[in-house]
Amino acid sequence: MPDFPLYHKWFVHSSKLFVYGNGRILCADGSQSVSHPFSEIFNSNSDYIGDIKSLAVHPTLPFGVMIEDHVSGNISHQLTAVCWEANKPKGQIVTFRDIFEPLAPFFGLKRMAFAYQSFSPVGNWYVVGCLTPEAAAAPEEPKDPFFIAIPVDDERPNFLVVEKLVVLGQVKNMTSLAWTTGPASYVVSTGELLHKWDLDELPVAREFVVPADGGKVKGKPIFRKIKDLLRLWPF
Repeated sequence: MPDFPLYHKWFVHSSKLFVYGNGRILCADGSQSVSHPFSEIFNSNSDYIGDIKSLAVHPTLPFGVMIEDHVSGNISHQLTAVCWEANKPKGQIVTFRDIFEPLAPFFGLKRMAFAYQSFSPVGNWYVVGCLTPEAAAAPEEPKDPFFIAIPVDDERPNFLVVEKLVVLGQVKNMTSLAWTTGPASYVVSTGELLHKWDLDELPVAREFVVPADGGKVKGKPIFRKIKDLLRLWPF
């Protein structure tokens, strides 16, 4: 598994290159600038959007997710979706903030940042890591992120089913991560251990911790819904 960077400010999607810089997103086909709804909607609303740390576009559905600088309550970032088949202009830019604020104290963090965002290969899951802003600002230091997974539903207006958010768990001294298929599994390495969550097996999914020396695989339940974790929090 290759090392996975904290943030992606450029990516390739549908044979097009997207690059974020100076508050705008450039889309190119390899030889010249081209138009794409993701970049066009973002650039038209860039005056109302904070600095973008990372970009991710769904492999098939018409939306992308950005990690945006936004200090509020217990969080330093917010997730912002760009949906380019929304019926109304106001529905094209959707922010998700309030539902994540109670997670910071639950994780024992005074303030929480996001990193390591990605979609599963077929796009039915979105996963992002939660860590301290200080850790996010030091890319060379070992990371201890908490990972959360959000289902993707093509029948939802904003696609992300945030009310069914799943807390996977924390991986200390993370070094790299990857996705596998059949079932969709999220795999995180520490260099010595592999943590693997079979997300398509919910609600009976387990985290499998694989020792590097070939010892026995250890499994433990991981399924937690935000409605259970945060039922005492006022929304």
